[in-house]
Amino acid sequence: MEKAFRNEYDPTFLFSTRNLEAPDPEHKEKWLKLRRYEYYQRNKKSVNLYGTISPDMLMSKEEVEEIKKYLSKKDLERKTYIDGVKTKNDMSKVLSKK
Repeated sequence: MEKAFRNEYDPTFLFSTRNLEAPDPEHKEKWLKLRRYEYYQRNKKSVNLYGTISPDMLMSKEEVEEIKKYLSKKDLERKTYIDGVKTKNDMSKVLSKK
């Protein structure tokens, strides 16, 4: 799950220079909480039999909705920021070839 977050919201592998700011730790924490919750909802039977249930997996519907609202805003902000950095890097490459 950590790697999935990094690939989506901290894709430093896309950039030749390290000019991408790190994602907000709260964004990552809440994203992981929701992923664990969703994982549990899809795999309750197996987790109950063979796994460990974390508090994140047992969040109330209200907590889940609150996190989803937060993430819809933060996800969009982060992706917009990444696209902006990517565009700036692409423009720098084009201009440096001239």
